[in-house]
This record gives sequence, C-alpha cells and structure tokens, in this order.
Amino acid sequence: MARSVDPASVSSEHPTVVRFELSGKGGGIYNIAIRSGKVEVVQGTTDSVDLVLYMRAEDFNRLLFSLARGTANEYTFRSLVISKTLTFAGDLSLLGKLFGHREGLS
Repeated sequence: MARSVDPASVSSEHPTVVRFELSGKGGGIYNIAIRSGKVEVVQGTTDSVDLVLYMRAEDFNRLLFSLARGTANEYTFRSLVISKTLTFAGDLSLLGKLFGHREGLS
C-alpha cells in the first residue's frame, strides 16, 4: 500500500500519518508515514496521527487487492464508509490526496 502513496501530494513541512487499526485475525496497528518525501510503514502507535481508519483485517486485505488490481476508487471507499465496514477519525479527504485522487474522498 505504501507504494500507492504519492508523497508529493502532502506538505513536506510536517509528517503526515495515516493509521490503520485492524481488528480480527491478522489485525494490528499500522501507520503509513510520509516524511521528507519518503513513505514508510510503521507498526504500532505513533505520536502524531492525521487520520485513523478502523476496519477488520479481512476487509482491509480485500481493499488491498482492489487497490493492487486498480479497481478501487472513491466509490469503493464511500461504500465501505456507508456500510460501516470502514470507520474513521480525522479528515477522510486525506486519503484522496495520498492515493492520487485530485478531488479527495470526502
């Protein structure tokens, strides 16, 4: 997923962190951190988080496969939010910026 992120789409002045809190088998806490034009995945908690996404690990895996196949789009994310498969805290439009969608996912 980190390879799908466009680090140039966020401000380089402060780090941007998107946290995934995954429940169920294979779950855990994972962060995509964008710092100085670099993207890294960091496991566990971090001090500063811009967006937290909550979902089951199996739903997250399905989402990853959709992203890898290129079939995921803003409607995929909207349907996950509407069905409450994906809940969040923070600015959801940040996802659109990170994954190359100009209008965001708001």
